[in-house]
Amino acid sequence: MSLRLLAALCDFMIIGLCCLFFIGKLWMPMYATDAMLEFNCLLDTYMPNLLQGQWEPLLEQIKHSPSLLNLFQSIDHFIFLNTWIYYAVNACFLQGGTVGKEIFNLRVLSIYNLQPQPIFNRIIRSGLLSFCLLTAWPFLMVMTGCFMAINKLHRGFHDQLCQTYVVRCSALEQMKTQIVQAVQQAVDADKNA
Repeated sequence: MSLRLLAALCDFMIIGLCCLFFIGKLWMPMYATDAMLEFNCLLDTYMPNLLQGQWEPLLEQIKHSPSLLNLFQSIDHFIFLNTWIYYAVNACFLQGGTVGKEIFNLRVLSIYNLQPQPIFNRIIRSGLLSFCLLTAWPFLMVMTGCFMAINKLHRGFHDQLCQTYVVRCSALEQMKTQIVQAVQQAVDADKNA
């Protein structure tokens, strides 16, 4: 469970950097310049209040500005889309895993055959994972974490729905060895009988 948490933190850092780059350097300067300038003006105006911990005046101004509300909704949608794309691309190229899982030597496998799932199932799993992480935040993320902590195989909601689980590669090799030994013992017993 701790390796899986570290892998998730690594993935979150990569997703955050991607979002900062795409939103801050590409999308906002090209498509949301006016809203960005309006937000910067509001920050300059309310900075003394913010330094004193008074956020209410700034939030009231944002609530009454359609362009800023549209900007923040667009950023929210972009973060969700970026997260899904990150997990989907990783799932396609890393057989269901992510960069964080690769670093910590973890694999996502089908619960039925101990093999990576087909590519379509991996993309569905990445969408469900993004949904659990970013929808009703942080409620669903916390619920998924609690569910993983109490579940015997440490499977989240997305793992339950997709019939997958995450395993360390060394544990996977041990399980495969045990299965081969059990099959060999069954074959030997059948020959002796």
